[in-house]
Amino acid sequence: TVITEDGTSAIEVTADQLIATAAGPITLDTTVASATILTTDTGTIQIDETNAITLTNVAARDGSITIAAGGALTATSVVSTTDNDQNDITLTTTVNEIAVVSVVGGSSGDVTLRSAAAVTGDVATAVDVTADVLTVTAAGPITLDSQVTSASISTSSTGSIQLDETDAIR
Repeated sequence: TVITEDGTSAIEVTADQLIATAAGPITLDTTVASATILTTDTGTIQIDETNAITLTNVAARDGSITIAAGGALTATSVVSTTDNDQNDITLTTTVNEIAVVSVVGGSSGDVTLRSAAAVTGDVATAVDVTADVLTVTAAGPITLDSQVTSASISTSSTGSIQLDETDAIR
């Protein structure tokens, strides 16, 4: 079973909370405040959100995750549950910041965070991002706790970069 958009830029789901589960890919254009999105078999997750969104629980069993938001994005729990180099996670904002509580790409999957403002980690969480390669580009300060093999981090505006790595990094 798949959940797919209609192929246009029209919004398919407008709600306060989106809960979607499929045994295959999930691709939607949304206007929602929060989302729980799960794939139970091979399949990517691709969400184009018009405004701010809280990703309460997003998990792809075996596939990549790509989410773009037209406002602030809070990643409470975003996980690629099959540790594979093809199962990358990309989170993007066109307006406002990305706040990360937990993004897990595994030891093989890559995580890319692109923010129109800051990228901040959760001070109560020991590790905000787990990945093979972490790539962060922001137009503001970047503060994250990570467990990654390598990282490429840059800001195009005023702001410091602080990466607290739990182990060795290239």
